[in-house]
Amino acid sequence: MALIYRSLLELDDLTLAEDAPGLFRDWLVRKLGDDGFELPVEGEMKEINGIGEVTSLAGSDGECAGYRGTLFERRDGEQLRTAFTAMRAPEGTWAWVDLERWTEDPYAPTWLPIAPFLVRILLRERNCWRGPIPLGDQPLYVGPNEAASLRAQVVDPSRAVPIIVVSPTREERQSGQMEETRLRAFELTQHLSGIASVAVLGPGGTSEFSKLMTEVGEGLDVHSGAVRTYRPVSGVDISPRRHPFVAFQRIAGKPAGAAARMVAAPLLRSATSQVPPPVWRARIRSLPGFPGASGGDPELEELYATLLRVRTALPPEEVTTLHDDDARWLTVDRGPYRLCCNFADAPQPLPLDGHNEIVLATGAAALRDGVVVVGPRAGALVR
Repeated sequence: MALIYRSLLELDDLTLAEDAPGLFRDWLVRKLGDDGFELPVEGEMKEINGIGEVTSLAGSDGECAGYRGTLFERRDGEQLRTAFTAMRAPEGTWAWVDLERWTEDPYAPTWLPIAPFLVRILLRERNCWRGPIPLGDQPLYVGPNEAASLRAQVVDPSRAVPIIVVSPTREERQSGQMEETRLRAFELTQHLSGIASVAVLGPGGTSEFSKLMTEVGEGLDVHSGAVRTYRPVSGVDISPRRHPFVAFQRIAGKPAGAAARMVAAPLLRSATSQVPPPVWRARIRSLPGFPGASGGDPELEELYATLLRVRTALPPEEVTTLHDDDARWLTVDRGPYRLCCNFADAPQPLPLDGHNEIVLATGAAALRDGVVVVGPRAGALVR
């Protein structure tokens, strides 16, 4: 399981948690092509023509409200889960969308995800932002009159999201024909909606913004067809090295998606580390009608708790490993513990080498004659 996309949004919409089931259903209707689709009864799982499953949970205590809808999809060689969470509390209103991916080949390269259309629905129909930065589903056009506002956003120390600035070439500025620049910005938005703000510098906007950023610091501007990522600043840290620059020479003559592949991949990885607001763990997930934790899965929560307990008991000793690439298994030893991982599609025995107790397992696991038989694509911790 790998989290490959997370968008965390703040909203000023006090009815979002109550509206969320309808938004989730509308997205599913579009995705499944089924106008008559209805969400399952809360707490139940609904099978979708053998290709996936849907769950829907909601809870409220009057002061706080929460909703989580999930879609699990089975595809050739992989499985996907999209989770939509919305919540309202006195502290504010939030929504976030997670996309997770499983693959039958754990060593297969991942693909660059496109923002789920559910995110674009939220950005299009609701007022969304992170900190001081508004977020939308289209690139922002920046002319000379908007350059100062963009500069203020870039240097704002409270900014929590990246700002991607796409500049036109000199020829595009002179001719006013900016189709290629706009297309590069659109491709970036396809992947980074809900994660970053994307801006396009228009004629006049490029020179004005570059002048303003040069006043902030040498080498902080963007021009001549280049693309620059302005990462969130830390205090007065506005060094050019912190804000990656993709020169036009690297993307000239390549498809419009080339810049997106260079820029979006590291930002998508960083976005998966975003932490939901504390009120989610403190209040929302335990609301009446919204049972369990970490997505309503008490078994998963217990697994996390056990892993954390074991982690505190690990001695500061060197880690050693054994593996068999052909059989697709791996063991990792540290102190008295051995982690046994089976990446194959069938159960298989893994060596114990003196360990004789199963501490926990993520699937079927059993001790037999000096080995531990671990189920397909599962793991066991032994000691």
